Amino acid sequence: MDAKILHILERLDTSAEVMANQASNIAQLAGGLKVNGIVFSGTKRIGAHGTATVRSSVNFASATVRATGGDVTISTSGESDSPPVEGPGVFLIPAGIESTVALAGNTLILNGTIGDLVQVTLWIRPQPPSSSVTHPQTCDALAPVRLPVTVATTLQLVAANPLRRGLEIFNENTAANIAYVLFGANASITKYTFQLPGGTLYEMPALRCYRGIVSLVVPAAAGFVMATELV
Repeated sequence: MDAKILHILERLDTSAEVMANQASNIAQLAGGLKVNGIVFSGTKRIGAHGTATVRSSVNFASATVRATGGDVTISTSGESDSPPVEGPGVFLIPAGIESTVALAGNTLILNGTIGDLVQVTLWIRPQPPSSSVTHPQTCDALAPVRLPVTVATTLQLVAANPLRRGLEIFNENTAANIAYVLFGANASITKYTFQLPGGTLYEMPALRCYRGIVSLVVPAAAGFVMATELV
């Protein structure tokens, strides 16, 4: 074949390849995909139920997440008021750490502390995973504290603890003697977070917990309340 014809054919092949790449980039942009492989990059705020959702028009293969507040649990499972604690595709991102994990899907669920901001980047191509990311782990328990409760007197159950990852409260009174528990100081029967009947246990989620003062009041009878912090 003539050398000029071969040269023309080679140039045509090159032009066709360039056009194909351009068409691919245009299609990616039209579908919401950036040319560098990022399908989402931004900041999400953990909502009133302790969750936030990031949705993508195309499937992603990796997620980079930075927990700017407390710890964040990420997964591709459905939204729930209770964060997943174990299983494939469930990862704990420690507070203040940016981590990349291999996680496939088109919806990323974030579970964390209400109001916290979380920085998220979703990638269409697999990215090198971070060594800092972990699956959720069992917490350590501090020594339980058994506190006497005086009728209608507000009691500070536990002090603020920035290392707290969970809290268990058991009301040792009879069922009718309700404890009014407040995530804050100066609990009362008109200012409380939840009611804890006698003989029942409250378990604060270990991966989505309040770390401030906890107070309570039992208006009807004296008795004891047991508290155990998880760190």
